[in-house]
Amino acid sequence: MGFVSEDEAKHFLIQAIAARAIAEGCPLSEDERRMLVYSAGVSDSPPESCAGEADEYIEGRMPALLRRSYEDQGAGQAQQLYREAFAALSGGDHYLNWVVDLAGLGPPMPEWLRRVKRMGRVVLLVMPGLAALLIAGAGLWAALGRASESPDGRIGMGVVAFVFAGFGAFLLALWHRERRG
Repeated sequence: MGFVSEDEAKHFLIQAIAARAIAEGCPLSEDERRMLVYSAGVSDSPPESCAGEADEYIEGRMPALLRRSYEDQGAGQAQQLYREAFAALSGGDHYLNWVVDLAGLGPPMPEWLRRVKRMGRVVLLVMPGLAALLIAGAGLWAALGRASESPDGRIGMGVVAFVFAGFGAFLLALWHRERRG
């Protein structure tokens, strides 16, 4: 089908979210509807009654309603209509784009970008983590391996080794979590 305009795609998604909210027994308020319509290029600011509560909406109800509405459609043509609406809105700065992203329904990452992301994780997390562990090992060797060193020097090198070991372990744990998630 395809959407002729961003407004048409926005209307489709707002109706889908509103229908899901009604089906769950808690219809959208007028403020919630106005927030869903909000676009940065069209208005200067979100509706005054919602401006302070935008984070709550972004992280809470709206993405959940959109995701459930999308999943209710089942695989196939109906979900394709949602994807076309997402694509039609992707060029603008709409509140709905944030909702789509938080719902996990944005466009899939291209394969080449996935490879770059994996390499970035290695360069930014694994390599510094291993370097920190090597420095920690050198600090530990300096603290324990020299009998003529003063006790204060040993304690200082032990602290350095401990700090670098903790930092290296943190970076490697972060890399492991990111790789699994």
